Amino acid sequence: MSCGNVLCMPCATLSRHVPKSRVCLRGRKFVTVTVTPSSFFHSSRSLAPMPQSMEEDRALLAKNEVEILDIKSQMRVLTQRLSELQDAGQIILERLGSHKYPVLSLPNEIVSEIFLRFIPPFPKFPPSIGRYSPTLLTHICRKWREIALRTPELWRAISLVTNWGNLLPSEVALDLATQWTERSGSCPLSISAVDSPALSILLSHSERLAHMQLMPLAFHRIEERPFPQLRSLHITSSAGISAALSLTNAPLLRSLRIDRLGDDGPIHLPWEQLTSLSLRSRRFRLCGEILKHSPRLVNCTLHFFDTAFNRELEDFFDIPVPCLKSLEFSSRSDISKKFLDRLTVPALRCLHLPQDFLDPEPIESLRSFILKSDCKLTDVRIAYGSVPAAAYHAAFPSIASIIVSGY
Repeated sequence: MSCGNVLCMPCATLSRHVPKSRVCLRGRKFVTVTVTPSSFFHSSRSLAPMPQSMEEDRALLAKNEVEILDIKSQMRVLTQRLSELQDAGQIILERLGSHKYPVLSLPNEIVSEIFLRFIPPFPKFPPSIGRYSPTLLTHICRKWREIALRTPELWRAISLVTNWGNLLPSEVALDLATQWTERSGSCPLSISAVDSPALSILLSHSERLAHMQLMPLAFHRIEERPFPQLRSLHITSSAGISAALSLTNAPLLRSLRIDRLGDDGPIHLPWEQLTSLSLRSRRFRLCGEILKHSPRLVNCTLHFFDTAFNRELEDFFDIPVPCLKSLEFSSRSDISKKFLDRLTVPALRCLHLPQDFLDPEPIESLRSFILKSDCKLTDVRIAYGSVPAAAYHAAFPSIASIIVSGY
């Protein structure tokens, strides 16, 4: 190899083989490149070391060829192994695909019963959307979706209000009301709604409505509709109800709950049919009139608020409720005793009330109440009591259970 080349075989004296400059032709211009021995020595140190002889060069090449052959051999082995693993994985996937999990081998009727245990018992409402909604069951697999859609009982309790008391968006509520009423088939329905377009869809199935939870302002939508299967009605309101309440075409209605009943609007409800009543009202007199017109009541819960307006009880009438077995008061008032004194409840067995209804002499007041009604109490619970339960047990040994809280 000529010593005029920069990249030549190493020589004894490096400076002899490195030209001071070289002229290169690039296009039509001449470029002079200056190379000094020191710069060449510096750059050559970064290159791979060169073999010392042709024999070493050939040995290095032979070694590299052997290494390449070894690598290729290992690659063939690994490729073969990868292919074997892929085949084995495919076999396992096919086996899994053909495997029937025990839950998927259950009869559809059993799966439907399991689904019904997933939601609250009717007429309580499952969440309309989210994790515990029956809609979730349609997202697991195709078979479960088909079973869920063929189980009408899953879709018969329809709430257009979230668990947090918020209203569903209008479009969501419309879609939900339409889909769930269709999926529920001919099942009796339980609904919770406000006055909205979605309520119109629900009320179009009035012949199937068995349980309703409505705001007072929605009552104008139900006055002219028949409710042949309606058994319970809950009228909700965060403020005093002053709207007109009228429902006279529900022959099976037995349970009524009214929150914060006012006395401003007309009320036309089938009191004489009721066996269960829960009232929150500001008027003792109004509650008394309702009880007087509800002779079939078996269970009754009363809560009085704003009792400062109830000073007109001096001429309060007697209230006979002949079938009442359970009576609960959940409010406190210094004139509550006057209301209790007006009641005649011969069938009463359970009495739950604050001690205010019995003050100032709780034991004597309870004795007088029992004697007047000639009732045989078995369960008495007194809240905010100052007299111990032992004193009541001593005075009334025939009462099996007497619980005093707040003593």
